[in-house]
Amino acid sequence: MFTLALGVATLMVLENLLQRSLVLGFIWIVGMAGLASWLGVDYEWRGILIIVIFYLFNGYGQSFPYSRGMQFFCTFALIIHYGVISAVMACMILYLYNGTRGFVQGSIAKYGFYAFYTIHLLIIHTFLD
Repeated sequence: MFTLALGVATLMVLENLLQRSLVLGFIWIVGMAGLASWLGVDYEWRGILIIVIFYLFNGYGQSFPYSRGMQFFCTFALIIHYGVISAVMACMILYLYNGTRGFVQGSIAKYGFYAFYTIHLLIIHTFLD
C-alpha cells in the first residue's frame, strides 16, 4: 500500500511538473524512487518506476505506437528482480486486461467478495494460531 501511495503522490506532482519542465519531472521521479528505497516499501524504486511508466505510456501512448509493448518490456525488466515466474505472471495479467471493469457489477456481489475475504482470513487466523 505504501508503494501505491508514493506512486500516486508522484503522479499528482508529476502531472504539474511535466507542464513546466521535463527536467523537474525527472528529478521528482528520481527523488520519489529514492524515498521509496530509503523507506524500504514493497518493490522499492521499481514500484514507483512501473507506476510512472504505466502513467506515461497510457496518457501519452497515442503518439507512441508501441506503448503497450513498452509497458510489458519495462514491467518484465523491473519485476525480473523478484523472479522469472513473478515477471511472467505480471505480464500475463497485463496482457489479459482489456481496460474494462471486471465481472463484479453489482454492490451485493462486491460486498459478498469483501465479506468472504475477511471471513476466510479470520478462519485461517483462528485455526492456525
